[in-house]
Amino acid sequence: MDVPQTGHLPFEAGLPFFMVTFVGLATSLFALHFTQYIDGI
Repeated sequence: MDVPQTGHLPFEAGLPFFMVTFVGLATSLFALHFTQYIDGI
């Protein structure tokens, strides 16, 4: 029973980290595109 738990725990712990990284990356890309769009005007 220890194998599924130890295999499941890193996924549960890594998922929020992945989500934060993805959201942060998407936000930075959107901000960069938005500032370039404003600068283009």
